Amino acid sequence: MANFCENCGSPLKSDIKFCPNCGAPLKDAGAAVPAAPAVSSEPGTRQDIPHSDYNRPKEFARGGTGPKYEPDEDFRSMFLRFDNRLNRKRYIKRSLALGGIAIILIIIMSIISALTGVNPVIAGALVPFVLLIPSYSLTIRRLHDLNRPGWWCIPGIIQAVLHPALIIHNPANMSSLPSPVEGVLTLINLALAVYLLFFKGTDGPNRYGPDPLETQN
Repeated sequence: MANFCENCGSPLKSDIKFCPNCGAPLKDAGAAVPAAPAVSSEPGTRQDIPHSDYNRPKEFARGGTGPKYEPDEDFRSMFLRFDNRLNRKRYIKRSLALGGIAIILIIIMSIISALTGVNPVIAGALVPFVLLIPSYSLTIRRLHDLNRPGWWCIPGIIQAVLHPALIIHNPANMSSLPSPVEGVLTLINLALAVYLLFFKGTDGPNRYGPDPLETQN
């Protein structure tokens, strides 16, 4: 309520509805404008609007401009998800981990082949199929960090699937794919590998999510 009468200017008390001097009805000061919600320092308490392309708005980035990067916490989130971004360091470390797993699987398949009489070429060609989803999960997320679409890895998927599949179909033909096709796919995938390994990701959030360098793990 106003502190002075708008009609005659007389001072007013807060618990009256009419001016004691001129009798004019007193108007309320108006509905209070809602205050901005308090910002808590605890994660997940801000109510900012997250980026539309990010579906895990748990926390918020520096300055409250968008959701904060959500680090991977288990095997599934590290190797079996296709959203979020993956910076170079995490990409290299996890690719090396998959390489170690591939070596272990090849050894296991060799032992199985020796014990069962299965063609070792066929046994070894099965390993890429086992690691296909985890490896391209890393590739797609690394492309997202560079603000590139995931379909850029399609040539690699074609080679990773067709090459062992044709070897399994015809173990005597180790080349599997026609030479021109094999050569083109190899060059494309080599260029993509160089791009993923040596180019820096987008600074700050992009259309695929927050900056992974917000969190170090």
